[in-house]
Amino acid sequence: MTPGGSSAGAAAAAAAGYGPLHLGTDIGGSIRLPAGWCGLVGLKPSHGRVPIKPGYAGRVAGPLTRTVADAALMLGVLAQPDARDPTQLPPVDFMVRPLDLQGLRIGLLMNAGWGEAVQPEVAAAITAAAQAFERAGAIVEPLAPFTTREMADGIDRFWRMRSWLDISALAPERRAKVLPYILDWVAPAAGFDGGTVFRGYSQMQALREAANAACEPFDFVLSPVAPMPAYPAHLASP
Repeated sequence: MTPGGSSAGAAAAAAAGYGPLHLGTDIGGSIRLPAGWCGLVGLKPSHGRVPIKPGYAGRVAGPLTRTVADAALMLGVLAQPDARDPTQLPPVDFMVRPLDLQGLRIGLLMNAGWGEAVQPEVAAAITAAAQAFERAGAIVEPLAPFTTREMADGIDRFWRMRSWLDISALAPERRAKVLPYILDWVAPAAGFDGGTVFRGYSQMQALREAANAACEPFDFVLSPVAPMPAYPAHLASP
């Protein structure tokens, strides 16, 4: 079965016990997906929390570990300031402490608003977690979808253009090694005009604002990482 990606090697190594601390990088799920499918703790930090170079929209680095305590210890080291990243944030204390759940407000997001439906096995796991938080005194309330197909499609068009430019710059012998699945995905970008790419990029900010507004009433949000469990490794996607 797939370990998820793109931090697939780090996640597989963590799950296999090769070592306690593994580093992932994430733009669209590359820490969170392998963490979810490999049964690990994965954290995509806020942008600028872990200095990174070269910087790119949404790209961050974070821990993939077998325990929350290990993730906190690793993040405390990764998040030290580095002047080479102009978006760096001041260091904070990542020590794990007991949290009183009594009265804590948790939003339960079971529907992203677009994409595949959440499969029963995944829904059951998330529901069980929500019930456990309720038994511990938290207030769990449903959170309505706040992302849209327009956001997803716009961001997708932007990343197609980025990938098409990268692939176009490859030497022919290297380009021949790119999966046909990926080539088919990026090909339409050759016909995108500047307005299409700009509007697509703008959907990242639209998503950011929608998420901020929808999640503001809650202390935490609980949701599936992906709507399905891990699928066969030879498939390029679900």
